[in-house]
Amino acid sequence: MKTLVMITGVLAKDYLTGYFKENEDKLTPQERAAAMVKGFDILGVEGGSDTIYHYRISASQAPTDLAKWAFRAAEIDCIGASGRTWGNGQKGPMDADVTFTAIEVKAVELAVIQKEAERRNEQAKLDSDAYKAQRRALDALEVAVKARLAQATADAKPGK
Repeated sequence: MKTLVMITGVLAKDYLTGYFKENEDKLTPQERAAAMVKGFDILGVEGGSDTIYHYRISASQAPTDLAKWAFRAAEIDCIGASGRTWGNGQKGPMDADVTFTAIEVKAVELAVIQKEAERRNEQAKLDSDAYKAQRRALDALEVAVKARLAQATADAKPGK
């Protein structure tokens, strides 16, 4: 999955992954230190959105100057995501913090993100118009079906 974002922040971060993340509570301090992966946490927002997304990439896969990429347009290629929720007695759907696992980050021109934001806005308008047309057709069909059923009920009454 590739996303076009405006990077709003980059933070150098050591983190655990895979087996070591799942079994962190069983690691000795020395094992934990040896298992740490050096990398970066990237915060970015897609054009036309107000949601900030969180990406993580290992330092070995990141551009050498990534720490200086704040407020830069970028394309981030991801291979997966992980999420974490906190319950605290909450029932029903819960929001989750999602971290996308990035494998490549490359700079793009800001115009690329602006063009994608425009395309998404146009698509959202088309989707909205299509939904409204579908809703009108379904509402009209519902009225017709209710009228037919009411007529059938009236015709079936004794004494007619």
